[in-house]
Amino acid sequence: MRYPSPTPPPLGDRPAAIRLGFAAEPVVDLIHLGTNTLYHECLARIMLAESIVLKAGDFVDDLEGGGSIRLLDAAMVDLVLDALDAQRHARLGCNISPRTLADRFALADILRRIGVRPWLASRLTLEITESAPLREIADVGVRLGALRSLGCHIALDDFGARFATPTHLRGVAIEWDIVKLDRTCFGDLQSLPQAHDRLRSAIARASSLASVVVVEGIETREHLDVAREAGAHYGQGWVFEGPVREYWTVPDETIGTKLATAMIAHGAALRPSGSGSQIVSDDSECEADSPMLAEQSYVLSRVDTFYDRVRTLIASTRAGGTA
Repeated sequence: MRYPSPTPPPLGDRPAAIRLGFAAEPVVDLIHLGTNTLYHECLARIMLAESIVLKAGDFVDDLEGGGSIRLLDAAMVDLVLDALDAQRHARLGCNISPRTLADRFALADILRRIGVRPWLASRLTLEITESAPLREIADVGVRLGALRSLGCHIALDDFGARFATPTHLRGVAIEWDIVKLDRTCFGDLQSLPQAHDRLRSAIARASSLASVVVVEGIETREHLDVAREAGAHYGQGWVFEGPVREYWTVPDETIGTKLATAMIAHGAALRPSGSGSQIVSDDSECEADSPMLAEQSYVLSRVDTFYDRVRTLIASTRAGGTA
C-alpha cells in the first residue's frame, strides 16, 4: 500500500525542523494470505537533518518518561487521519499511550482531532500501548468508550507484556475490538510442542477479551507455521512485506515546535549545531572531530555513545535502511 506523501516546505534551521512520518506494517489474514489486510499499523518515525531517521524505539521511551508522549500521540493521529483522507480505501492504526488516556486535556485534544473529521473514524484503529497500567486510570472504561463512540476501533497492544497482562487489566471494563499478542508469545521455538501450547493458550486468553486476535512478531516462515497451527487468524510481522511503505510530513508549527522541544529536553532529539558542530551531552560539551559528523546540520544529544550512534544511523539511512 502506498500513500501520497506531500512535498513539505524547507526545514530551515529552527529547532522544530523535524519531519514526522510512519512506516505502514500490514496486519494480515493468516488463513487467506494475500487476500485480506485488516489494517496497517503506522509505526512512528522522525527524520532530522533530512538524513537521520529515528524509529519509535529511539524516542518513545524518553517522551513517555518525560511526560510528553501526548504530543507525539496527537501529531500521529493527525498524520494518520491525513493519510486516511488521502486514500479513501485505506485502514490505518496508530498507538495511543495510557498516559495520554489518563490526561483529560490530552484525551480531549485527541477526541477533537478525530471529531473534526468523523467520516474517517471507521477506518482508524487506536492501539492502546502497554506502557502504563490502565486500571490505575480513573474511569478508564468511559475514556476508552469516548474514543470508540467516534467510530474508531480500539485495540489492546502487546497483550502479555509489561502492563498489558491479565492481572494488570483486571477491572478494566471495556469491550476491545482487537487484542494484539506481544511478539514474545512465541517463546523458544527450539521446543516446538511447548511453543505451540504456549501460543495456543495466549490466543485463548486474548479471545476472551476480543473477537479479533492478532499475533505480532511473525518474522520467519517458522513463526507463520506455528501461529497458524496454534489457531491464529491474523498476524503481523516482517515476513509479510519487503519494502516498508512510508509517509512523511512536517508537523504544524505549534505541535512541531512543542514536540521538538520535548525531544531535546528528554534526550531523544537532535540539537542544531553551532559553527563548531558541538555535541551537547548531559554535563559537557565537546567538539565533533569526525568528518561525517561535521557534514550534518544536527547532532545527537544526551546519548552516551553518540559517535557510534550517529555513524550507525547515517550508515543505515545511506544504505537504504529504515533506521
